[in-house]
Amino acid sequence: MTIDEKEAFGTKKSTGFQVHLNSGMIFFIPKEVNMNQRKKSALAGRVLIGILIAAAPFVGLIRHSPVYSQTDATPNSIPLLRTPTVPTFAEPDLDVIEPLSIDLDKIVEQAALLLEDRLKALEEENAALRTEIAGLSERLDALEALARFPTVTPIPEGTQQPTLTPTRTPNPSGYDCETTLLSPYYYGEFSRGAEFNFTVRIRNTGSKEWGNEVMMEWVSGLKAEKTPIYAYALPQGTVAIDDEIQYSIVMVAPDEVGGDGKFTSVYALKNDQEIFCEFEYNIFVP
Repeated sequence: MTIDEKEAFGTKKSTGFQVHLNSGMIFFIPKEVNMNQRKKSALAGRVLIGILIAAAPFVGLIRHSPVYSQTDATPNSIPLLRTPTVPTFAEPDLDVIEPLSIDLDKIVEQAALLLEDRLKALEEENAALRTEIAGLSERLDALEALARFPTVTPIPEGTQQPTLTPTRTPNPSGYDCETTLLSPYYYGEFSRGAEFNFTVRIRNTGSKEWGNEVMMEWVSGLKAEKTPIYAYALPQGTVAIDDEIQYSIVMVAPDEVGGDGKFTSVYALKNDQEIFCEFEYNIFVP
């Protein structure tokens, strides 16, 4: 269809179409289209122009993107995305890499030193444990001794075994003594077979010094010594006048009890010529 320039820039009618210029755009509108349709067409043109203007920056970004392939694009083809490049690595130079060196002798030496230190620490721990066990054993022995110690019935004050002194006049021979019984208590109570100590302190109250001629011996009554000796020398070579000596003997309460359960054991000092200075202990076994 041919239209002249004058008709294209006005509102002149042409054969079949009417040309209208608006906002720099040329619209070919059928003759039969009314004015409302013209306005709608003009508005649609403006919207299309706005969309193209807004999309222009994004088109530029795509064309300059690293993954956009310019070489693969042709005027009549769609641009292709460039395949990302996979980095490559050069093979290592084995001649440059130093081989790993392991000193087995040094490792063995260090292991031996560690083992030696550990063994030394264990020996010290064992020594400490042995010392502790020895201490516990001593305590156990002491507790067992206390458990074997005879049970003594408490007695009122003043009933303890009195000091035994000679009942006769001073001995003309000059041999005299004074004794103090330290244990057991006077008729202290013991269970059958219980052990107890017979302890006596003796002072020389005569006019003569005691020597090897003086001994302590059992005289009469209960024979209860755990180790039966019944005759003892002086605990020291000589005993001067007014000096003291002490005996302590382990006894065992009798297993067989008859009568009232009271027992007496008599001991005395003696010399080559006489028995002097008798003393005794008394126990009760129910």
